[in-house]
Parts: sequence; structure tokens; C-alpha cells
Amino acid sequence: MVRMKETRTILLVEDQQSVSMAQAKIITGFGYSVITARTGEEAVEIATGANSIDLILMDIELGPGMNGMETARNILSKRDIPIVFLTSHVDREIAERISGIPHYGYVIKTTGPYVLHSSIEMALELHDAYEKKQAEESLLKTLLDTIPDQVWLKDADGVFIACNRAFEKFHGTEESKILGKTDYNLVDRATADSFRHYDQRAVETKQISINEEWVTPAGDKKRILLETIKTPMFTRKGEPRGVLGIARDITERSNMEEALALSEAKYRNLVEKSLVGVYIIQDDRFPFANDQFCRIFGYPRDEMINSMSPLELSSVEDKDMLKENIRKRISGEVEIMEFQFRGRKKDGTLIYVQVLSGTMQYMGKPAVIGTCLDVTKTIRAEQELQDTNRKLKLALQSSRMGTWDWDYSVDRVTWSEETLRIFDTSKVEFKGHFESYLDFILPEDRTEIEEKIRLLIENHSPSGIIQYEHRIVTGSGEVKWIEVRGAFLPAETGEPTRMMGIVTDITERKRIEEKLVKSNREKEIFLQDLKHRIKNTLGIISSLLSLQVDKLDTERKADNEIYNAFQDSIARITSIGQVYEQLYNSGGLNDVELTQYIRDAIGAFSVAYAAEKNSIRFLSDLEDLYLDVKRTTNIGLIMNELLTNAVKYAYPAEHSGEIRVELGKVDNDIVLSVSDDGKGLGKDFDGHDKGTGLLIIDLLTEEINGSFSIKNDNGTKARLTLPL
Repeated sequence: MVRMKETRTILLVEDQQSVSMAQAKIITGFGYSVITARTGEEAVEIATGANSIDLILMDIELGPGMNGMETARNILSKRDIPIVFLTSHVDREIAERISGIPHYGYVIKTTGPYVLHSSIEMALELHDAYEKKQAEESLLKTLLDTIPDQVWLKDADGVFIACNRAFEKFHGTEESKILGKTDYNLVDRATADSFRHYDQRAVETKQISINEEWVTPAGDKKRILLETIKTPMFTRKGEPRGVLGIARDITERSNMEEALALSEAKYRNLVEKSLVGVYIIQDDRFPFANDQFCRIFGYPRDEMINSMSPLELSSVEDKDMLKENIRKRISGEVEIMEFQFRGRKKDGTLIYVQVLSGTMQYMGKPAVIGTCLDVTKTIRAEQELQDTNRKLKLALQSSRMGTWDWDYSVDRVTWSEETLRIFDTSKVEFKGHFESYLDFILPEDRTEIEEKIRLLIENHSPSGIIQYEHRIVTGSGEVKWIEVRGAFLPAETGEPTRMMGIVTDITERKRIEEKLVKSNREKEIFLQDLKHRIKNTLGIISSLLSLQVDKLDTERKADNEIYNAFQDSIARITSIGQVYEQLYNSGGLNDVELTQYIRDAIGAFSVAYAAEKNSIRFLSDLEDLYLDVKRTTNIGLIMNELLTNAVKYAYPAEHSGEIRVELGKVDNDIVLSVSDDGKGLGKDFDGHDKGTGLLIIDLLTEEINGSFSIKNDNGTKARLTLPL
């Protein structure tokens, strides 16, 4: 029976409610619909009722009443449903107890979700394949029995090995009394000789023999004319296997041939194109194995069929187990068996193989027929998952993190050993209720935490993270800081009712944080005071130099070199002072608003030279940038030199012009450009014969790992570039 893609329903039989709820949530997460039962009686009622159950997960040990095995037998006596047993442990006694019950394996309750999912999927797939195989066989048998003409099968010696209902009716006896006999036991000798003659001719010519034969049905005196089609059958080696005969009305011959061919094709495709390995074992050999079985073990079919022993496919460690399992099925001791063994491919690669097999009669002798899957990836994934879980547990232990689990629908709180250690309590002392947790919270924090948890539950986000901190009073009276992190667990239906997570002792971290906050506050006050003092000191120096300039007599003021030296020094000190002014006003300790600093500097120049150079306009195009104190100071001094030179030398007396300052980012660099439309640097300027101002600019540029260039470009254009 081919199933459509639909949601499968699983009946989970588990007497422990907490385990049942947890397992149901996990299984629902796999995409299945889950119905739960607490007792064997309830499980029988659900499974045999109107519910459509695709698979049963059955706890072996249930509470009072029927246990899991009795429940399984009761259900299987009424309905064919695949059953996977759940058990808290596995030993030989359990394996023997369930061995007589048709089932699809068992799963340890502590097994991870991946293995549980794989077990469910494998059980459903195997059951589907089994149902499909049964349906195909039933279809074939029904088809043959509903054909109004006779169909039979003889072996190479003329012994009947199969026949349909029409053949039974013709001879007036049932199939069981026909099989194992020859024509000489059923009809007169002359008729039997005729049948045998056409059988042998078909075998000898290796061609289908078609002939008309007059025969008389049992209990009827009227003879009928049958068209008999006899098909010889041979083994792969060309040896005679038998003859398939069909006796039919001539007019229906074409239809019956087509029906038989279709049936054979379906059966062949089912086996040959199966995604699982299919095999038959008889006399310690494989008389049949499909392509997938050969691919699993890496052998060509001609090397395996009738040549290899099943034990050659096993690892050394599992050979005895495999041999014993085959014996049990051949002897009839066990009808159906599911097990796993370590196999070895032709190239020596070790693989894990899952086997489901039973017994059958093949060519008149007992044989084992089965399917197998290469589950190496599944086993290794399970081993990796177990290893990951061990590592996670060790990581939590080494990081001194505790875990917690709160099912607030039943007010049950579970703490790990590390959590109990953090709270300095024990499993006996901790009552496992939410109120028990609240009792540890410092009274000053309790109301706030209760309200925070209430809001978390009311406004929960399934994908959100729970995180908060508070103080506790441990069992020994010590006050600690803890950090709680967690998340809501998705519910099967409706709102979540459970959350879980970790708890960390952050007492030491809080102490360090308090010390750092206090230390940073003290340093901030000190640095703010230091910035203020530096700014004031630079202002005093600038004022003293200005007073000194005022004291110069007229003759010395006429000496431009001395006067300009004083003015340049004052301008440079003022430029540095503006940096600390910006730093002080920002309240920060490191970064200065470079844009505002340059804007203020341009404004100061515009005011300073307004009287003597009122025909010069200052233009700017500045991008908002922040920079550290060191580089801001150097940029300010460089810009001061460039603006000073432009004002002094670019424009002769009474000449007008524009000085443009541009600041911005180019790729990963900061670029400052100062240009004028004055008379330029002169034709003889080659960049080597530099004055004091340009030498200062070179030194300042080198300190900040920048580059500086100056050239004639319809005036003078200077460019400073430094990495961002």
C-alpha cells in the first residue's frame, strides 16, 4: 500500500506524565501528530478504536495493569500496527521478553532526539515496505485466483509447486493436495503423457509451447478445449527450473498474457529498484541479492550470487552472532528478527548494517529473506552526538555553570548539582518549587525579579532569550550575584509552559566591575581637571607672549622677522589650546570633533586678519569627523601654518582672493586640503628649499604617519593625507 505524503500519527504509551510530555514535544518537533496513553488499557482502546495510528512507541514497563508487552500483544491481535518499544535500559532479559512480539526495535529513553527520530523513520519505512510487499503478494495471488483460466507451475521434474483456484476447481481438489504431485497423480496416463510431452518440448526448444488440448474437468463428463501455453523456466546458469502453464479460452489469451507480464514487472521492480538491500540466504549462500544489497557491500552481483557465504560480509567480531541469527531463522526458532552488525565491504571498509529478516520456503527449502540498510552514517552521527553531549557537560562543569528547568504548569523546578552548589543547598533542602527559588533572592531584589518573571511569562517570545541578574542569600548566609539565562521550550499546542537555561555565579565579576567603575570615575575627574589646567596654561603662555609683543618698541615691530616669530608662536599655542578646548567641552578623554575644531580655527583667522586683509574670504567644505588628540593637534598646527602662509604671502597689498579649506574621507584616508588663488609659490620653488613653516609641517606630518604635498595650481594648493 503506497502512502500519500501526510502527517503520521504516533501513539505514545508512557505512564510517567513528565516523560510523556517531554517525548511528545520532541516527536511533535519531528513533524508527527502525537496521541498519548498512560495505561495499557487506554492504549488498546485508542489503537483498536476509530483513531488512525501509524506507529506505537510502547514503554515496556507500565504502571498497574497491563505491561507494555501484554498491551502490544493485545493490539497486534486486532490490528497490524508497527511497534517500537521504549526502555530505560537494555539487557538480555528485556531482549528475550520482547523477542516473541513482532516489533520494530527498541529505543533507550535517554537516547537523543536524532536517534529517536531515526528509529521512528526506519520503523515506518520498514513497515511501509512490508505492507507494500504483502500487498503486492496479495495482489498477485488475488489476480491469479480471479483469472477464470487455469494457471500452474511445475518444477523441472514435473512436480506442481503452485496453482490457482481455477486449476483447483478443474481438478476438484485444493492446492495443498496438488502441490508436490505430478500430472500422473491427477489425470489418466495418456493425458499425463501428453502434458509431459509438451512440457519437455518447451524445455528442450527453450521456447514457449502453445497447443490445444481436449480435457475433461473432474466431476464433469463434458470435455473442453483449452489452449495451453507452456513457458519453460531456467536458472541464470541456463539449467531447467520448471514450466509455467496457462490453460485458457483462446479469445482471452492476449489479455491474460498482458496481466501476467504486468504482475511480473511490478514484482521485479519492487525488488530490483528498492532503496534497501534485499537478499535470500539458503545453504550458506545468496541465491538472490538485489543491486542495492551488492552496492552496500561493494561486490558485483556475479561475485556474490551462489558464491559467497553471508559470514564473508561480517567483521570478525560479529561473525558468531550473525551465524547464530541465521541458524535461528532457518530452524524456525525465530520467525522475524531485527538486529545490527558490523559488516566489511570488499575494500575492507567497516560499515554498520541494520537487518530485518524472516523465514520463507524458497525452491522447496527453508531460506532467510530479508532487507538491510547501511546505517553507518546514523551510528557515527549518534556517536558524535554522544561525544558532543559529554563535551557540553564537561564544559558546563568546568565553567561552573549550573542548569535549571522550570515547568510552571505544574510548578516543578529542577536544578543541576552545580546550581545547588551555587545556592549552597542540597536536593533534600531545595523543595523544587518556584517559591523555593524566590526564598533565596535578597529581599531588596525579590519584588523586581518576581515582576520581571511575570512579564516574561505574559509576553514570552518563543525565540527570545531570558536574561536577568540579581542577588541571592545562599544556604550558608553568603550574599552572591547570579546571572540567569534561558529560553522558553516550544509547546505542542498553545502557550509554552516550560523554560530552561543556565545560572552563573557572577559575584566576583560584580566586585571587579564596581572597582573599575570607581577607578574610571576617579581617572575621568583627574583627566578633566588636567585638560582644564593645560588649556588655561596655554592661554597664559599665549597672553604673556602677546604682552611681550605689545612691549616691543616701534623699531622692533618694524622688524617683521621678530614680530612674525612672536605672532606665529602665539598662533601655534592658540591652535593647541583650541584642541584642549574641544576635548574639555566634549567631556570625552580621547576623541575630538576635528570638524568643529577646524571650523573654529578658520573663524579665528578670519577675525584676526579682518582688519589688514579684509578683502580675503575664507571658504570651507568640511565632513564630520572625530579624531584622537595627538593627530588633531598636529593637523591643527599644520593648518595654522598653511593659513598663515596663505594670508601673508599669497596676496600682495590690496589684492583680494579666496582661501579654501576642505576636509573629508577618501577611501580609508583623511584628506585636508588648503588652497588659495593667490600668486603661487614662484617658478623656482622645487620643494627642497623649505622655510621654517614647511619644515615644521614635514615634522608634524611624519609624527602622524601622513604625507604632505604642496604645488602651484592656479595659486597654491597644499594637501595632507593620513590613514583613518
